Amino acid sequence: MATQSLVKNTQAVSGKTQAAFFSLNLITQACHGVLNTHIETPEKHYNWFNGLSKSLDQAKLNAQEWIDDLAPELTGGVPLQVIDFGTTFDSVMGLIVKQVESNPSAMGASDPTVVKISLLVKMLNDEVQEAIHKADTTAERLRAWGNKMQRSHNELVSSVSSIQNAETELLGHVQELNAAISGLNAMIAAENRQIAYEAAGLGVSLFVGVIALALAPISLGWSLTVGVPALIGAGASITLWALTQSKINDQMKEITKKQAQLSADQRQIVALHALSMATTQAKEHVKTSLDALSDLRTIWSIFAGELKGVSEKLEKAELSVSAIIQGAFASSASKEWQAATKMAEQLAMADVQVAVGEMKVGGEVANIQAA
Repeated sequence: MATQSLVKNTQAVSGKTQAAFFSLNLITQACHGVLNTHIETPEKHYNWFNGLSKSLDQAKLNAQEWIDDLAPELTGGVPLQVIDFGTTFDSVMGLIVKQVESNPSAMGASDPTVVKISLLVKMLNDEVQEAIHKADTTAERLRAWGNKMQRSHNELVSSVSSIQNAETELLGHVQELNAAISGLNAMIAAENRQIAYEAAGLGVSLFVGVIALALAPISLGWSLTVGVPALIGAGASITLWALTQSKINDQMKEITKKQAQLSADQRQIVALHALSMATTQAKEHVKTSLDALSDLRTIWSIFAGELKGVSEKLEKAELSVSAIIQGAFASSASKEWQAATKMAEQLAMADVQVAVGEMKVGGEVANIQAA
């Protein structure tokens, strides 16, 4: 039972590590979306513009902090824990096997062979405890940053709501377009999660797309462009953009239809809700990442419990070291950790490409450039 449990938990560590890694990359994608969201200064004076622009600027500062300071360390740290433990596990197991082979019938807490094996098991447990600590630290830092982005998101949404609610004659249009934009947001988020986890097994390269989407035509000297987190996945970027366009076009046709009957000035106000698209994605992916980190921590904790069980059996002196070690660590467990380590190394070395393309309402994605 112990062997099966260790193998199963090793497989779970691998899967949960992939989930945490990709969910953290989704935050990075959303942050690039925030940075590619713009509202130009209008020629006509609006009392609300400066406050709205300030709210967007603060969200961009938070997004830049994630991209520059937090993402490299937090995202890279997730697979690093598997690499560190996997490397330790491989070397320690070799030493344990040698000790067992030298004295397979050793028994009792004070037996020299048992003492040496107990110390080696403790080394494994110490490494697991470090992984648990790192998962907790990552979650704490992610939660703190997420709270800042949540405040920026709330301020942005509040500003937009105040502006739109003041335009009573446009409320019907606002509600319709807001619903369409929310639908687009939900669709992209769902597609991202599905594709990211399906691509997790590839572990070679990761393509992160963001579309600079003009939701309202340029008029009166100002325009509104939204950095929409596009689809994320592995493989050729051209294929991904084609998939992105196919998924988004139907929603965009609906948005275009709803804007057609409005004046240019009204279109801008009605479309303001889209300014919070990327911040909405960011805060949702923070929650997904926290859940993934919690799952990963749980698996590490279960593994720590398994190692504790081995230590307790060594102390009780009811079985020989040969029986205890064979019952807890089989060759299959070593093979699983080797596979998990290889997967983590692929994630750690993954070529993450971030690109931004432009897409007019109903048009194709063009002008693709590295972010």
